[in-house]
Amino acid sequence: MKIKIVNDRGTDQDLYLLLTGDKQTGISGIIPNTSVKLSDLLTTNPNLELDIESIEGARLYVGYGAFPANNAPIPDGEQYYGWIEFTKKSSENKVWLNLSNVDITGLPLTLSGTDTAIMLLL
Repeated sequence: MKIKIVNDRGTDQDLYLLLTGDKQTGISGIIPNTSVKLSDLLTTNPNLELDIESIEGARLYVGYGAFPANNAPIPDGEQYYGWIEFTKKSSENKVWLNLSNVDITGLPLTLSGTDTAIMLLL
């Protein structure tokens, strides 16, 4: 299953992504635990798709400005961000997703999809 990232904001100049978690391999343009500018990612992964088959449990952060080196953003920091958590056990064909931010007001993100494809709308 793939997660397609769709930028509905009209600009990607200041948006950054950060993928943290377990067993993240084979994702074109994204190095685990490393902040990547969305416009740079488009040059290596023009379809902006993440293959969930290569991830066991992860959090994908989306925010304005680069994320701290090898770290998730600071909850009480200055950066405006949101995230999506997803889990897929290798023995199952299900993907569990979570967009809830109960402690902060973050960058609005939306999920759309079917049982075979998911879109993350920025």
